[in-house]
Amino acid sequence: MGNDLNIVLQFQFKPRTKFSEIEGKGLANYVIQDIAFKAGERQRLNLSKNLRRDFAPIVERELSKMARQVATLALGLSGSTNAPTGSLKIDGQISKAMRANSSPMNISSVTGAWKERSKAYLKWKTKTYKTRKWFKNTGQLQSELKNTAAYHQAYGPMGVKFIPARGTQPTLSSLGRSRGRLSNFIVTGRLEVTVFRRLGLNDLPKIGEQATYSKKRLSGFADSIEKKLTGPDPKKAYRPIVEPFLTYYMNRRIPNAIFRKVEQSVLG
Repeated sequence: MGNDLNIVLQFQFKPRTKFSEIEGKGLANYVIQDIAFKAGERQRLNLSKNLRRDFAPIVERELSKMARQVATLALGLSGSTNAPTGSLKIDGQISKAMRANSSPMNISSVTGAWKERSKAYLKWKTKTYKTRKWFKNTGQLQSELKNTAAYHQAYGPMGVKFIPARGTQPTLSSLGRSRGRLSNFIVTGRLEVTVFRRLGLNDLPKIGEQATYSKKRLSGFADSIEKKLTGPDPKKAYRPIVEPFLTYYMNRRIPNAIFRKVEQSVLG
């Protein structure tokens, strides 16, 4: 984050298991309590902007991986199967904050078994599109859902907010000499990260929980995408596609990547 904006004090991780509304705007998915930054006056006023610059690429990289997995692990599956195979897992090092919540998850634990398609429908699909694959006719849906733009349109942008602790902020001189200019401040507070402005953790099935139809999860997509994801009659037969990926990434992969970034900034 540059020489004038560094995490310098110890802190405690307290990721939230449930989202809550903060000042009536947005959904805070992950909260890091008691975090501190060394910043000059100008940097102190722009902490949230600087933090978004540093954390946005981390979240976006994870969302890009998620979108690619939706396109390869859920769409275009062989017509002989009725549920996605495989599992989702955290790649790389596990953060300290996520060690108790880092196990893999079978995709089918959230999708359940998709309802069989009728012989008449498969006959029509084969004749019309020359394929029996799940959720793939022209390939348009697969092409759209492999890009993060579709998810940002549906659920909104990410957000990062730093909320300083109340009270007088100590200066470096009262904390003991440290690197940096004496005119700098040690600013403590909490860091709140929101993956999507319009989608919170409580809007998703839990890890390993079978998803049911939710208009809120699908209505933000473009009409063509929503129609295909919803199916002809979701009350009779809903086949979840994006839910297992959103659930795993928002509950495990993305927070792990965020917490690793903070731990690396503190511990080196």
